[in-house]
Amino acid sequence: MTASVLLVDDDPQIVRAIVPALQVSGLAVTVASNGADALRFVDGGSWDALIVDLGLPDMDGKAII
Repeated sequence: MTASVLLVDDDPQIVRAIVPALQVSGLAVTVASNGADALRFVDGGSWDALIVDLGLPDMDGKAII
């Protein structure tokens, strides 16, 4: 079974750097670029790990965690 990770970050450069590294490690990665989308993903799925930017444009990342 593949582990699933939700990456929440609004910076495209960070996303471009982190996603391939996680995928090479065998993880399934879903990306949310803001807090509202992240909350929808969290409510609709089961995640093995969350990687959350604390400084999102629409909310504090701690609210997602």
